[in-house]
Amino acid sequence: MKKIKIAYKCLFIILVICLFSSFGNIIEEINEFGGITTVINNDNLLENPDWLRVFEYYDNNNNLVKAVIIFTETFTKKSGLLEQVNYFIEGNIIGYEMFYSEEHRKMHYFNRAIEMMGQNRIVYRTIWFIDEDVIDVIDYPQGMNDFQFYNLNYIENALYEFYEPDSQRNSSVVSARYYNIRSIIKFDNEFAELNESDRNILNYFTAFGGISPGFLENFKKKVRVYHEDKSYWFFVHSQLEQNINGQYATISYYPLLWNGELYLLGIGLFSHN
Repeated sequence: MKKIKIAYKCLFIILVICLFSSFGNIIEEINEFGGITTVINNDNLLENPDWLRVFEYYDNNNNLVKAVIIFTETFTKKSGLLEQVNYFIEGNIIGYEMFYSEEHRKMHYFNRAIEMMGQNRIVYRTIWFIDEDVIDVIDYPQGMNDFQFYNLNYIENALYEFYEPDSQRNSSVVSARYYNIRSIIKFDNEFAELNESDRNILNYFTAFGGISPGFLENFKKKVRVYHEDKSYWFFVHSQLEQNINGQYATISYYPLLWNGELYLLGIGLFSHN
């Protein structure tokens, strides 16, 4: 995912900076961890335009515990990242926390994420937040990490740009760029059986979306989902039915614009409660 690639870049930046931590200026003699706090200022923005400064927190045994990297406005506009906090135990990084701009949140929902790392600095879990509220959790390796967060209105508008009504036949739009998506919605409580028109839409996923007919046989019902002042049909996989009860949730889905209306083929969900 784009955000994970950016995170690895930031991780590389912070690890390189930490190699030169001895050049940091002490700004606190005793911090919350019992050691000193230093700051490293970027004195060469022309060569390193991504970060402004780094704060490093040590414990009473002079072990690095936490490093906070502050990014430049240029890098924030490009990546959405405002700052990143790296956490260490005995000199080994165990995870990092990323804080994103309001512009990023409007498009992608979340404004904070935590990635936990195991041996060999491999991410094994990602947690997404809106402020302090968890909106999704993924453990790796798992295919769901391909589903990127987007505001549902943004996805609808992006597909609608390519919509051309046709009075003679059904008109549809799918996008290779906006195909594996996650969004926040509120479920309705009532299910409806799929009708012939719904089956035609599902068949389109087979013909143009690369989804096998066998997989689509698991879809028997649909439910309304709500976002802001709009509602959409969400095709429900049989294994998800028991988990839907009118709650707020993060859904993973494939979007399709069909005759001007957005339909969502449900792949997974994460209940916020």
